[in-house]
Amino acid sequence: MRPRAASHAKRAPGDTDAVEIRELSDSDAAALIALYRAVLPDSPTAENGSFDAARAFLVDPTSFVLGAYDDDEPVGLAWGVQMRSPSGRLTSYLHELDVRGHWRRRGIGAALVRTAMDVARRHG
Repeated sequence: MRPRAASHAKRAPGDTDAVEIRELSDSDAAALIALYRAVLPDSPTAENGSFDAARAFLVDPTSFVLGAYDDDEPVGLAWGVQMRSPSGRLTSYLHELDVRGHWRRRGIGAALVRTAMDVARRHG
């Protein structure tokens, strides 16, 4: 199953506006591993490729993962967690943000941060 799209804008290849930010869901364990293998190939997530660990992370209601794609090529990722403060407010932390080298300085990281903020607002 393809990750849920947060943005549907498509334009010329290589144009930052053509990059689509997708929020991965609990059925996207294979997509999460593929995202890490493309963007952070030396990371433990990419190297061990554990479908069970990826799925456990995705089903956790406190976590979220975003992928940035040009067509279906992964070019960036972000993930974070959400937790309640003692006051009851939901607080979100963006823990990791990375964009593939040749895609940097094109606004993709900023788009991932904006989408993470949208996810946080949606969840309270």
